[in-house]
Formats: sequence, structure tokens, C-alpha cells
Amino acid sequence: MKRAKLCLMLVLACGCPGLACVDRAAAQTQPERGAKVNLRPRFEKGQELRYTMIIESSTVDSQAGEPQSSSQEIGLLLRCTKSDPESGYTLDLVYESLKMKVRSPLATIEFDSTRPAKADDPADAALRTIVGLTLPVTMDKDGNISSVGAGDAVGGAMSALVGQFSGGDMIRGMFGPIMTGRKGTGEASVGESWTNDDVIDGPAGQMKISLTHTLDSHSGGKATIPMRGKVTLSPSSGATGKVAIRDSSISGKTVWDTGLGQLVSLESRQRVVVDSNHESQTSSQTQEMNVRVTRRK
Repeated sequence: MKRAKLCLMLVLACGCPGLACVDRAAAQTQPERGAKVNLRPRFEKGQELRYTMIIESSTVDSQAGEPQSSSQEIGLLLRCTKSDPESGYTLDLVYESLKMKVRSPLATIEFDSTRPAKADDPADAALRTIVGLTLPVTMDKDGNISSVGAGDAVGGAMSALVGQFSGGDMIRGMFGPIMTGRKGTGEASVGESWTNDDVIDGPAGQMKISLTHTLDSHSGGKATIPMRGKVTLSPSSGATGKVAIRDSSISGKTVWDTGLGQLVSLESRQRVVVDSNHESQTSSQTQEMNVRVTRRK
């Protein structure tokens, strides 16, 4: 697996990263230490919530000259189509807008879905197929995503691009943290820590992302949940060349509205150093990435 593909997998799996029905009558009190805090989502059928996700990354390659950088701003709509507090929820995840800028030694690509289409620009036409893409997402009552349906069919060369925004593993990795304050049980006590491990299989081997979260505080109906983690790679025996993650770090924080049962904000910072050896040529690639998700009023 090429280094660029490995870093893309890291973006999709670690990006960030509960959306809810409104319950303004819910008590917002500071629990006693040891009492469980409800970090589950709550939705009402027909409810709509909007978020903005910003992803900024830079990559420095020892074999390349200038560094590469990219930025994305994604406008997300979550529309509840089925609500059952006992069994779970079904949502439509809609990409409402997309802004992107990619800089590399070869070219600079800029795209803004809010601007008129450029008829003579293949990149513009490709990226515009993402806007309006609607994916049905099913989750249990704790906010754990159980299935992701297919979006509108897109054929030809565009199908691979759309797949990067619609694959089930990508949706769980990128948007899972938006759906619940705690993956798994949906609740925690102040001071409690838990670790989530996600595994992705690829041609270079099995990549494991470990994130440890701690419910640091709960006050005024807002839960603050810092996180720290790392990425490791178990090489595949059939991989072409050798790829190893020499160093990695992930840190960030989630703020969860326990009164409404929805994400307020999420931020994460990642740094990954990848070493590779292919046909006696060695190189090192360092990627840094910042992800921010904020609820829009």
C-alpha cells in the first residue's frame, strides 16, 4: 500500500469522529462522582441538525521537495427518519456543501460547491458529485452505527471518488464520534476512562487505532471528554515493500450536550510518521492533521 493511501486511511478512520432529539425539559445537574452520565443521542422523527467539519492536513516526504497540504470544509445535515428510544434511530446523512483546497508540487486544486460550476474543469465536475449525496445511517439507542446504506448510484470514474465519502468504515470512523458521547455503552462516570480500538485491513497490513477517552467533567449539562491515542500497523506478509509507523500521536476533546443529547463540538490533532522501503529505496513521510466539528445553530 502506498504511503499516500495509508495516510488517507488515517484521515478516514480517525477523523473524528451524538445527535439528538430535543428534550429541553431534561435536568442539567452535576452528578455525584460515580453516578452515570448519559452520553447517548436522542432524536425525534423529522428533526434536522447541521454540523461543519473542517479537516486540515500537511504532509512532508523525505523524497519530495515542497510539502503537500489540504483543507476541507464539509457542511453536514443529519435528518432523523425513524426514532425509537428503545431500539435506536435511522438518519439521512447529507453532504450539503464542500470546500476543498489541495496544494502539491504538481498542482493546486480549489473547489467550492457554493460557487457556479466550471464546465471545463474535470476536478470541479468530480467533486460536485459529492454535494447532495444522501446516506441512510442506522444506529442503536447508544449511538453505535450498525449499518450504512448506499447513496445515489454514480458510475464510471466518479464511483471511486464517491466511495471515499460513502463507505461504511469511513462513515463509522469519521462520523461515529458525532453520533454518541461514548461508543459502546453510551454512558460513563466522571473520572472514568475507556479505550476504543478500531482495526482496518489493507494491502500493507492491519492498522489499529487506539483512542482512550476520559469523562473529565459534567457541569451545566455539558460533558467534557478529552482523548489521547496512537496508531500502529501490523505488516502483511504479502505486502509489496515494507511500511512501518515509526511514531504517532492523537489528542483532542469532545463537548457533549447531555440535556439535548447531541454533540456541541469536537477537535482532534494527529501526527503520524511513516517509514517505507520499496525496491531498496527508503523514505519517511510525516503527516499532521487537525479536525474540528462544530454544531451550527
